[in-house]
Amino acid sequence: MFSVDELTNEQIIVNDIIKNIFKDYEINLNSIPIVNYSILKNSSYIISINSISLFRYDSIKFFYEIISRWLIFGSKVDVESLFTSKYENTYLVMKVVISINSQIDVSSIEANLLYLISEIKIGLNSVYHSKKILEMKNISSDETAAFIRDRLAYLVDRFPNIFDYDIFILMQKFLISTTDEFRKARVHLLSSRVIYTLYVMLKQLSDEVVKNPKKRYLSLRLIRSKVCTLFGEKDVLGFFVGLNFLKKGELFDKKHLKKGVSKYFSDISIVEDSYFVNCSNDGNLLTFYMEITKGDGKSFTFNEINLLKNKLRRELQGCVESLVRPVFMPRNEEEVMKYTVTLSNQIKLARDIPQIVIMFDGQIESELFFTVIIVRVILDNYTPINEIFDYDDDVIIEKVKKIGLTNKAYNKEASILKIHLYSTTFLRDDFSVDLYNARQAVLGKLKDRLGDVRDYNGGMIAKQMEVFLSFKEFLHIDNDIDNNILEIFFHSLYPIEQRCFIQLEYLKIFYMLFHKLLNDDIQKVYKKDDNALYLCMKANGRKEKKEILTAIRSLKIPTQQLIKLYMPINSNIFLGFIYFTDSKIDKDLFLQKL
Repeated sequence: MFSVDELTNEQIIVNDIIKNIFKDYEINLNSIPIVNYSILKNSSYIISINSISLFRYDSIKFFYEIISRWLIFGSKVDVESLFTSKYENTYLVMKVVISINSQIDVSSIEANLLYLISEIKIGLNSVYHSKKILEMKNISSDETAAFIRDRLAYLVDRFPNIFDYDIFILMQKFLISTTDEFRKARVHLLSSRVIYTLYVMLKQLSDEVVKNPKKRYLSLRLIRSKVCTLFGEKDVLGFFVGLNFLKKGELFDKKHLKKGVSKYFSDISIVEDSYFVNCSNDGNLLTFYMEITKGDGKSFTFNEINLLKNKLRRELQGCVESLVRPVFMPRNEEEVMKYTVTLSNQIKLARDIPQIVIMFDGQIESELFFTVIIVRVILDNYTPINEIFDYDDDVIIEKVKKIGLTNKAYNKEASILKIHLYSTTFLRDDFSVDLYNARQAVLGKLKDRLGDVRDYNGGMIAKQMEVFLSFKEFLHIDNDIDNNILEIFFHSLYPIEQRCFIQLEYLKIFYMLFHKLLNDDIQKVYKKDDNALYLCMKANGRKEKKEILTAIRSLKIPTQQLIKLYMPINSNIFLGFIYFTDSKIDKDLFLQKL
């Protein structure tokens, strides 16, 4: 602050502005830029906006332009006074005073000010952003902005319990985020509809999450619309999507929506620049609008839209992507040595095929790493391992050594390889990595180079996948099957070895009960036959799950007689049991325990 002695008028004003900015708090210039405002009511409303930032000549024009042009949507306000001054040769202090006629709704101006101040701070902090903000605002036609504002003002007045003045903040974001071409290609009513629909959707999501923060909520609305292009009108299908994130690291955007729609329509494309997002302040609630067209240019029929309305919501819940932190685990060399010795013992004769072990090592960003152990016989037509994998950048040969002889005194060779793959090739519909298919790709690479091999540690995995594929074919149900859910269901059965040996008839009955529980608003469903009791139920949280499993253990059922299912989906925990017994008393006792 300036010294009190012999202050000039300019210095007095600067001191007053700084005091007004920091008020009762200690002056801290490390937090600049700082912008605040005050509203004084006399015969008219006097609005004062103060700021302090690092000195830049262009900041004065930016400060004046953004306030005078955008304080009130669709009209320019008259600035009564603008004061600017350097402070300590480093900072710029500014104050603008505006007088507003009392007939104008000051509440809407105040709501807009909250968003405008955030933009002012960004612009004062960066030359690039100040130019970008002014550029984006100037390309918005006053006529379009005025129409949207009038429409939203009508809704605020007509439905005050639904809409508040903060909807104008969303309008401001819409006008900045969307291009002039986007708004010109669509009727004014559609632009207004995008704003107020996303506004309502976010409020409804917020209310639902307050009631049950551990549940996944997903809203979906579809509208048919037209877009004007150089070649005439084009039919588009607009999607309004809203959902809550249950944990940190979850993602959902236009690529996830497109992937969900692609399950039903393969040839689709996203309309350029049609993606507009509105999130809650903490980022836990997301709403967005996006348009999709068919590749052949035809419009979506009513039956197709109804199909998406009925099926897509559940499909999209499975498309929420979870960001997985890179997985790295130092390799257990003792395990490598154990497998090397074991594979060597499998080879007795010169004609024995190579023995391999494939182990998953870790994941770093978009790459997967596997360690491969190969033991083979060195014959007369032997080709060194480095020549076999020559020019293959995905394979690193770490170690090669001789480890013994066959019964005909042929040398045996062990090779340790590191193989990496790009995980994007093996993403499932929910964007999780399908490690089985990734492993199969490694196996396919080895067979291409080595010929026939024996996958020593892949026998159980291969058997499981064989049963799973047979199960899918055995179900022979139409489009009601969600392949992701079906696969997760199968691999959520325990004990693991039961997946290889369970009869498909039993598995089908069990899955159909689970499918009913998943789709209907019920807590439990069961079925009895001569051979078994089938039961599927929802557990309300981990505590109830633990109580259920404790009750089951108290029955002391032999492992081979009980198959269990544990399957968390979003916020629900699904439990299931197949109890193999022909005793009616045992079945009834099992049900009583639960």
